[in-house]
Amino acid sequence: MAQPAVPAFAASAPVGLLRPGLVAADSINAADTAWMLTSTALVLLMTLPGIALFYGGMVRKKSVLNTMASVVAITALVTLLWFMGLGTLFVDAPIAHWVWEPGGWIAKSCALDFVGGARSMTMAELLALLSVARAPLLTPYL
Repeated sequence: MAQPAVPAFAASAPVGLLRPGLVAADSINAADTAWMLTSTALVLLMTLPGIALFYGGMVRKKSVLNTMASVVAITALVTLLWFMGLGTLFVDAPIAHWVWEPGGWIAKSCALDFVGGARSMTMAELLALLSVARAPLLTPYL
């Protein structure tokens, strides 16, 4: 049985990083940072109408405008709270240190995280555990 041929792009791919490392401050590009901020704003602008139309389609005709306005108001409130620093101070900074700092405990276990999935999944798991811990308090109301 013949071995499958290796695609050309796989043969010429660079060898991946073996250990996490710090980026030098002089290698940070202002254009890359501006593009990341622009992409974040575009995702927010794309998500808002999608969520508003989704929830607007789940209610009766006379409640559509109220539901869409509620989605916009909640999104504005959450955006302000997260950009005030709560997210950066209490969520992103410690977990990003665990993952991306070479001395962090996740980085020491040779886990590589290039797109932030480990940070996002860790927060989702912690929030799920907090929700489950809070569930017995809500049983009288269910």
